[in-house]
Amino acid sequence: MRTFIAVDLSEEQKEGLYTLQKELKKEFNNVKWVNHSNLHVTLKFIGETEEEDAERFSEIVQKAVRGFAPFEMSLNELGFFPGPHKPRIIWVGVDKGKEELQKIWKEVELAFQEEGFPLSDKNFKPHVTIGRIRRVQKKVPAQKWINEHSAYDLSPYLVDNITVYRSDLQPQGAVYTPIDRVYLAKV
Repeated sequence: MRTFIAVDLSEEQKEGLYTLQKELKKEFNNVKWVNHSNLHVTLKFIGETEEEDAERFSEIVQKAVRGFAPFEMSLNELGFFPGPHKPRIIWVGVDKGKEELQKIWKEVELAFQEEGFPLSDKNFKPHVTIGRIRRVQKKVPAQKWINEHSAYDLSPYLVDNITVYRSDLQPQGAVYTPIDRVYLAKV
């Protein structure tokens, strides 16, 4: 099974991102939009694992987040990876709570490394992927959208847990199922 570690969004934030996706659909074609129910902030993609490892992953995450208190997270800033000139991924960045997420990400990375998993080869920029551009268009309105929507803002909500997810690839797209939630509580 495919597994990853993530921070969930509030329903209000998911609805706000769904509204943004509808706006972007008017300008961008050839985009695979992330399903409303699948929107999240990925902390670590583990990949293919055995089902019996799920409990172990929860224990690793629990060790990593020990001492972290719940925190508020808000979303803002529309962006594109690798950049607006050749965009492949459309994302919305984390504003409030960014520093907490970066600290949690670092601890999750280190905890998994201690258990024999490789460190991520990418820098961590807390974000929610909202779409994947299938092929680069001749004239991409990415910079226009960044200029017009760069301060896209979604209300903060309290992050009180980290979720271990299972990802099943289906013909209609990936289906994410929570395996376990590890709750934050300052010790």
